[in-house]
Amino acid sequence: MRHEVLRVLDATVRFKQEYILQDISFSVFKNDVISIVGSNGVGKTVLGKLINGMIEPEKGKILYNKRGTWETERADGFVGYISEENNVINNLSVAENLIIGLPMEKNFFMNKIKLIRKITKLIEKYNLKITADMFGYELTTAQKGIVLLLRQLLARPQLLIIDSSIDLINYLEEMEVQKILKDISNQGTAIIYLTYDIKKAIKYSTRIMVLKGSRIYLDVDVSEYNLISDADVQKLQTEYDEKEINNEIQENREVILEIKDLCFFDHNNQIRNVNLKLRKGEVIGTVSLKNSSITSLFDCLNGKNKILSGKILIDNREIKIRSQYSSAKAGIRFCGDNIKDVLLDEEKSIKDNLILGTINRVSRCWMKKGRFEKVLLEDMCENIGIEKNIYEKASTLNYAASIKMAVEVCLMSNPKVLILNKITRGLDKNGMKDLFHMLKARKRDCGIIINMSKLENELKLCDRLIIWGTNGVEKEVSYKESDFDI
Repeated sequence: MRHEVLRVLDATVRFKQEYILQDISFSVFKNDVISIVGSNGVGKTVLGKLINGMIEPEKGKILYNKRGTWETERADGFVGYISEENNVINNLSVAENLIIGLPMEKNFFMNKIKLIRKITKLIEKYNLKITADMFGYELTTAQKGIVLLLRQLLARPQLLIIDSSIDLINYLEEMEVQKILKDISNQGTAIIYLTYDIKKAIKYSTRIMVLKGSRIYLDVDVSEYNLISDADVQKLQTEYDEKEINNEIQENREVILEIKDLCFFDHNNQIRNVNLKLRKGEVIGTVSLKNSSITSLFDCLNGKNKILSGKILIDNREIKIRSQYSSAKAGIRFCGDNIKDVLLDEEKSIKDNLILGTINRVSRCWMKKGRFEKVLLEDMCENIGIEKNIYEKASTLNYAASIKMAVEVCLMSNPKVLILNKITRGLDKNGMKDLFHMLKARKRDCGIIINMSKLENELKLCDRLIIWGTNGVEKEVSYKESDFDI
């Protein structure tokens, strides 16, 4: 008889009365490798956090089988969780990253030489292209995902949740990942892999579930899934048509910014009755036609332009914006292609500029002073691709690095709304890639409005497109509809 380790019973999660997960029920057994497949924003991460005990269901239960007894509270070490952020510490070695968080009885690597030797054997077993003494910042994103898998191999949880962290594994590394997953499973660990990639799901899994429209749409063994017709596979692919994705965003995300009947001046022209809703996790792209008033609207939100009438609501609460300070206090951050607009002081060091965005974070955790502050800030620079010494002046940065640092400062203040005004105008291909990676990683935490300057590239990041003319909104379209001639 198979040993059941997890039981999800009619679990339901809602945000602002909208269902993210509804009446979800399934069981997970020892040695299972289950892929839960769904598009971005469909609720995979919420389900992972629900199983991991990080959030509570509105109704239903999550039950864990501890030595034959079903309980609602998970024990320490029962569930392993790898988030989509690939949380490897850049300034620690691979070996040190592998033992972080292990219980003391499993953390038997007290001598550095023994530690390196033990981890080297583990790495060689899977023929990985890394070494035990490499630092986190030397690893690719895919290698970081593999290191986190190895950590769980050592930790031996009864249930492991992997949230998209191995989606970026290339075909050359897939065989090694399959071996590691198989060994984790053979130890008795059940695995839940949350992904949008159906091809990887088929390779790694024994069972596939498709999450769609807040419910489990399909739950079959991989052998059965392979018998489904190509047409049905296409329907179940996570790359749903953009209209469907847009509907999911509209239905499942809370409104974070609402503009109601706003009136203001654009030069000598009075703009009337502007209405807009922005949801958490949503990216709205705006295209400015000739003599557009969009910059004047941004100035209203940034406290630089007077609002004649109408309302601005953040989280359904009306706010009054009279200055940049009151705008920032309400959770609105603005980043334009002029460094002065993002409050960066070019005469101060990179460190001083970054600390403005991280001061709340570092004051609430153990990384408060000295070398720990330095480690944190150097990690930030590494993550956004800035190679300068943090004590150099911000004026030594090129345009791309300045923009990336400005966006990072905005993001580190945990804004509710982030407004980006033509910031890609001076970025090359690599700069665009770095910026998009930053925004994709953080967009779920806020709503983003991008006034686009490189339409073809920026459009890929957007959920909706608004055409903005002299008198306000001219047209609003979904990404799918946006292939018209502007």
